[in-house]
Amino acid sequence: MTRPHIYADNAEKQRAYRVRHEEERRAEQTAKGVPPAPVLPAMSGTLRWRALVERAQLTLECARDEMADYVDERTESWQESARGQAFLEQIDLLDRTIDELDAF
Repeated sequence: MTRPHIYADNAEKQRAYRVRHEEERRAEQTAKGVPPAPVLPAMSGTLRWRALVERAQLTLECARDEMADYVDERTESWQESARGQAFLEQIDLLDRTIDELDAF
């Protein structure tokens, strides 16, 4: 006995797969706190570039926050070590970069 077909043809089956896959990616990004990507091709140049810069800024803020949490979880001796200080300098560099993007 054969199973009844869920989809009329392979094209419909593929469309359903792409929709499911995209929903899974969005759910995964939401769980990680990553903002959704803007729909860029439909925007004019200036708006698209601003959206790209804003997305980059949000990504850098996410990285900075995760790095700060990482430092907070380390011991005080690690934070004061050369490795810890170098890591804190990277966080400072991210902060300065984010501040520069605010002026864009």
